[in-house]
Amino acid sequence: MKSTLFHIVGLLWLSTLSLTADQGGMTATFTPDEAQPGDLITLWVQMNREDYGEFDLDIPSHPRLHLVTREQIPPTLVNGHFYQGERLTLQALSSGPLTLSGMTVQLTEAEGVRTVALPELTLTVAPFDAQDTIEDPQPLPRPESARGNSPPLTPTLIAVLIGGFLLVLLIRIKLAMRENPDDHPTSNPGEVVRLTNQAITEGDFEYLLNEHRDTLSPKLCADLENWIYAPDRSDTELADLQSRVREELSA
Repeated sequence: MKSTLFHIVGLLWLSTLSLTADQGGMTATFTPDEAQPGDLITLWVQMNREDYGEFDLDIPSHPRLHLVTREQIPPTLVNGHFYQGERLTLQALSSGPLTLSGMTVQLTEAEGVRTVALPELTLTVAPFDAQDTIEDPQPLPRPESARGNSPPLTPTLIAVLIGGFLLVLLIRIKLAMRENPDDHPTSNPGEVVRLTNQAITEGDFEYLLNEHRDTLSPKLCADLENWIYAPDRSDTELADLQSRVREELSA
């Protein structure tokens, strides 16, 4: 009999606590209730009641909580109960126990407007796990390891390097040949007069392109270049080019 009485008293006491914490059908919870610095936590403030009502939530700022987003949940009728609320996404800034207090709701009911104080909420912000520390310094890598990390010279890379060197060498030889007056049989500017009366050679073509390009037409310059670098050349084409050169030099 005495045990049953204590059980009934306990249920009444728990019911009283629930009514105090849920005044006006209001509840507030942290999800999750434990986090680490930098984690995102959701603060749910909800109203679930049979009679329709509206509420305006007021939450004071906290120095160790950063507000990321705040979203209102519109009223919804589910199984004869009106449900609405707000969802706040917060970020914990430092570790240690955290208590959020002073939250109030201005509740608008059929009877009028009243202010409901929400219970304090506690959040545990745990510190980061301690990392293992090593007192002895780590040895430096051996020279063999450092050399092993260098990319080896592959045959392809060696071939590319040799090809590049030969290309630079050929370019320099070509430039040197162009700068040498002996490479041009008619390098003397006065020889232009001679070209109008005598046979013209390939060396004369190169001389004209290098020294007197501006006196020749673009079409003739292009044909001369094609003749010099063409693999197949005929005497007829040579005679035609010689005739055209004489005509333009004499004009």
